[in-house]
Amino acid sequence: MMARAVVVGILTLVMAACTGGAGTSPTATGAPVVAPATVAPTASSEAFELTIYGAASLKGALEEVEAAYEAMNQGIDLVIATDSSAALETQIEQGAPADVFLSADTANPKKLVDKGLADGAPVTVARNELTVIVPKENPAEIQTPADLAKPGIKIIAAGDEVPISKYAKQLVDKLAEEAGYPT
Repeated sequence: MMARAVVVGILTLVMAACTGGAGTSPTATGAPVVAPATVAPTASSEAFELTIYGAASLKGALEEVEAAYEAMNQGIDLVIATDSSAALETQIEQGAPADVFLSADTANPKKLVDKGLADGAPVTVARNELTVIVPKENPAEIQTPADLAKPGIKIIAAGDEVPISKYAKQLVDKLAEEAGYPT
Protein backbone atom coordinates (compact mmCIF):
# COMPACT_ATOMS: atom_id res chain seq x y z
CA MET A 1 0.00 0.00 0.00
CA MET A 2 2.90 2.37 0.78
CA ALA A 3 4.47 1.72 -2.64
CA ARG A 4 1.13 2.55 -4.26
CA ALA A 5 0.90 5.85 -2.35
CA VAL A 6 4.46 6.75 -3.35
CA VAL A 7 3.78 6.02 -7.03
CA VAL A 8 0.51 8.00 -6.98
CA GLY A 9 2.37 10.90 -5.36
CA ILE A 10 5.13 10.69 -7.96
CA LEU A 11 2.66 10.63 -10.82
CA THR A 12 0.77 13.59 -9.36
CA LEU A 13 3.97 15.63 -9.08
CA VAL A 14 5.09 14.62 -12.56
CA MET A 15 1.74 15.50 -14.08
CA ALA A 16 1.75 18.89 -12.37
CA ALA A 17 5.19 19.53 -13.82
CA CYS A 18 4.32 18.26 -17.30
CA THR A 19 1.12 20.26 -17.57
CA GLY A 20 2.60 23.43 -16.15
CA GLY A 21 0.62 23.14 -12.89
CA ALA A 22 2.00 24.29 -9.58
CA GLY A 23 3.81 21.51 -7.78
CA THR A 24 6.35 21.20 -5.04
CA SER A 25 9.32 18.89 -4.91
CA PRO A 26 9.01 15.97 -2.50
CA THR A 27 11.34 16.01 0.47
CA ALA A 28 11.86 12.25 0.81
CA THR A 29 15.30 10.86 0.05
CA GLY A 30 16.41 7.88 -2.04
CA ALA A 31 15.97 6.94 -5.69
CA PRO A 32 15.45 9.92 -7.99
CA VAL A 33 12.94 10.74 -10.67
CA VAL A 34 14.19 12.34 -13.86
CA ALA A 35 12.06 13.97 -16.52
CA PRO A 36 13.95 13.34 -19.78
CA ALA A 37 14.40 16.36 -22.02
CA THR A 38 11.66 15.18 -24.39
CA VAL A 39 8.85 16.26 -22.02
CA ALA A 40 6.82 19.10 -23.52
CA PRO A 41 4.03 20.99 -21.77
CA THR A 42 0.60 19.95 -23.00
CA ALA A 43 -2.72 21.74 -22.60
CA SER A 44 -4.60 20.05 -19.79
CA SER A 45 -7.72 19.55 -21.93
CA GLU A 46 -5.90 17.48 -24.54
CA ALA A 47 -5.53 13.71 -24.27
CA PHE A 48 -1.96 12.47 -24.17
CA GLU A 49 0.31 9.58 -23.26
CA LEU A 50 2.77 9.76 -20.40
CA THR A 51 5.61 7.29 -20.89
CA ILE A 52 7.12 6.13 -17.60
CA TYR A 53 10.32 4.11 -17.43
CA GLY A 54 10.52 2.53 -13.97
CA ALA A 55 13.01 0.39 -12.13
CA ALA A 56 12.04 -3.28 -12.05
CA SER A 57 11.46 -2.97 -8.30
CA LEU A 58 8.52 -0.63 -9.06
CA LYS A 59 6.78 -2.92 -11.56
CA GLY A 60 4.07 -4.13 -9.20
CA ALA A 61 3.38 -0.70 -7.77
CA LEU A 62 3.19 0.90 -11.22
CA GLU A 63 0.81 -1.81 -12.47
CA GLU A 64 -1.36 -1.33 -9.37
CA VAL A 65 -1.81 2.39 -9.81
CA GLU A 66 -2.02 2.59 -13.60
CA ALA A 67 -5.80 2.02 -13.98
CA ALA A 68 -6.66 4.09 -10.89
CA TYR A 69 -4.49 6.99 -12.04
CA GLU A 70 -5.94 6.95 -15.55
CA ALA A 71 -9.48 6.90 -14.09
CA MET A 72 -8.71 9.90 -11.90
CA ASN A 73 -7.01 11.77 -14.75
CA GLN A 74 -9.21 11.46 -17.83
CA GLY A 75 -7.30 11.83 -21.10
CA ILE A 76 -4.01 10.57 -19.71
CA ASP A 77 -2.80 7.18 -20.90
CA LEU A 78 0.14 5.82 -18.91
CA VAL A 79 2.60 3.80 -20.95
CA ILE A 80 4.81 1.94 -18.49
CA ALA A 81 8.06 0.10 -19.17
CA THR A 82 10.06 -1.56 -16.39
CA ASP A 83 13.55 -3.02 -16.43
CA SER A 84 16.83 -2.55 -14.61
CA SER A 85 17.68 1.11 -14.10
CA ALA A 86 20.88 0.65 -16.13
CA ALA A 87 18.97 -0.85 -19.06
CA LEU A 88 16.39 1.95 -18.98
CA GLU A 89 19.11 4.62 -18.82
CA THR A 90 20.76 3.08 -21.88
CA GLN A 91 17.46 3.01 -23.77
CA ILE A 92 16.81 6.69 -23.01
CA GLU A 93 20.40 7.56 -23.96
CA GLN A 94 19.87 5.80 -27.29
CA GLY A 95 16.75 7.84 -28.02
CA ALA A 96 13.85 5.89 -26.52
CA PRO A 97 11.06 8.34 -25.70
CA ALA A 98 10.40 8.61 -21.96
CA ASP A 99 8.63 11.33 -20.03
CA VAL A 100 9.62 10.08 -16.58
CA PHE A 101 12.46 7.84 -15.41
CA LEU A 102 11.99 6.28 -11.97
CA SER A 103 15.43 4.86 -11.18
CA ALA A 104 16.54 2.59 -8.35
CA ASP A 105 19.73 4.59 -7.93
CA THR A 106 21.18 8.05 -8.39
CA ALA A 107 23.95 7.14 -10.84
CA ASN A 108 21.77 6.39 -13.87
CA PRO A 109 19.69 9.59 -13.72
CA LYS A 110 22.90 11.58 -13.17
CA LYS A 111 24.27 10.14 -16.43
CA LEU A 112 21.23 11.46 -18.31
CA VAL A 113 21.47 14.88 -16.67
CA ASP A 114 25.21 15.10 -17.33
CA LYS A 115 24.63 14.32 -21.02
CA GLY A 116 21.90 16.96 -21.29
CA LEU A 117 19.22 14.32 -21.86
CA ALA A 118 16.99 15.36 -18.94
CA ASP A 119 15.30 18.55 -17.86
CA GLY A 120 16.50 19.74 -14.48
CA ALA A 121 18.10 17.77 -11.70
CA PRO A 122 16.88 14.39 -10.40
CA VAL A 123 14.30 14.58 -7.61
CA THR A 124 14.53 11.98 -4.86
CA VAL A 125 11.17 10.42 -4.02
CA ALA A 126 11.75 7.01 -2.40
CA ARG A 127 14.28 4.59 -0.96
CA ASN A 128 15.09 0.95 -1.60
CA GLU A 129 15.95 -1.54 1.10
CA LEU A 130 18.04 -4.66 0.72
CA THR A 131 16.22 -7.80 1.75
CA VAL A 132 17.80 -11.20 2.31
CA ILE A 133 15.63 -14.07 1.12
CA VAL A 134 16.42 -17.67 1.98
CA PRO A 135 14.69 -20.89 0.94
CA LYS A 136 11.75 -21.84 3.18
CA GLU A 137 13.74 -24.73 4.63
CA ASN A 138 16.77 -22.42 5.20
CA PRO A 139 19.32 -25.24 4.73
CA ALA A 140 22.26 -22.87 5.34
CA GLU A 141 20.68 -21.68 8.61
CA ILE A 142 21.02 -18.00 7.74
CA GLN A 143 20.01 -16.04 10.85
CA THR A 144 22.25 -12.96 10.82
CA PRO A 145 24.14 -10.92 8.21
CA ALA A 146 27.37 -12.60 9.37
CA ASP A 147 25.94 -15.94 8.22
CA LEU A 148 26.16 -14.67 4.63
CA ALA A 149 29.93 -15.06 4.85
CA LYS A 150 29.85 -18.77 5.77
CA PRO A 151 31.74 -21.05 3.39
CA GLY A 152 29.53 -22.34 0.56
CA ILE A 153 26.95 -19.55 0.79
CA LYS A 154 26.04 -18.06 -2.58
CA ILE A 155 24.64 -14.56 -2.90
CA ILE A 156 22.61 -14.14 -6.05
CA ALA A 157 21.86 -10.71 -7.48
CA ALA A 158 21.31 -9.21 -10.91
CA GLY A 159 24.01 -7.99 -13.34
CA ASP A 160 26.95 -5.86 -12.23
CA GLU A 161 25.39 -2.61 -13.51
CA VAL A 162 22.03 -3.19 -11.81
CA PRO A 163 21.61 -1.08 -8.65
CA ILE A 164 20.56 -3.99 -6.42
CA SER A 165 23.81 -5.81 -7.24
CA LYS A 166 25.81 -2.70 -6.34
CA TYR A 167 23.89 -2.36 -3.07
CA ALA A 168 24.47 -6.03 -2.20
CA LYS A 169 28.21 -5.67 -2.88
CA GLN A 170 28.36 -2.55 -0.71
CA LEU A 171 26.65 -4.44 2.11
CA VAL A 172 29.03 -7.39 1.91
CA ASP A 173 32.05 -5.04 1.74
CA LYS A 174 30.85 -3.09 4.80
CA LEU A 175 30.16 -6.27 6.75
CA ALA A 176 33.69 -7.46 5.97
CA GLU A 177 35.02 -4.30 7.70
CA GLU A 178 33.09 -5.04 10.93
CA ALA A 179 34.80 -6.68 13.88
CA GLY A 180 33.88 -10.35 14.14
CA TYR A 181 32.72 -10.69 10.55
CA PRO A 182 34.66 -12.87 8.12
CA THR A 183 36.49 -11.08 5.30
